[in-house]
Parts: sequence; structure tokens; C-alpha cells
Amino acid sequence: MSLYVLGIVYTVTWSISISYNTSMEENFTLDVFANEQMQMMDRRNILQNAPDKFQEMIGLMGIEKTLDTLIGAVSSY
Repeated sequence: MSLYVLGIVYTVTWSISISYNTSMEENFTLDVFANEQMQMMDRRNILQNAPDKFQEMIGLMGIEKTLDTLIGAVSSY
């Protein structure tokens, strides 16, 4: 997959850890990959700060609303 063609790739990872005593821990992360042209256009570092903002949003709104918001933001014209 060429990032040059795609411009920006957002990857959401959901990891689940289950211990021997059956406790479970979930972790959601957002990674943003952008080609050089898109990085140069991002003067306010929005792409670089997106993973931290994603974590803040999860804390405020929960994962379902955060994902809905992310999808709406990146699919808007």
C-alpha cells in the first residue's frame, strides 16, 4: 500500500488482554500515517496530535461515540 497515493491512513487498534484470573483489559489506539505532502500541509499538527485527542475523546465520550465522531470527521466533504 502506497501512502503517497492514499495521503492519510488512520488505523484504530483494539487490543484485549485477559489474565489467568479472568480479568480483562481493553486498549484502543489510533495511529495516523501521512505522506510528506500531507504532513507539510498540517501546520497545526492535527495529524500528529490525533492519537492523544483520540484517547481524550474515549475518556469523555466512550469508544462508540468516539469512533462515530472520527468516521464522520474523516469522511466529510
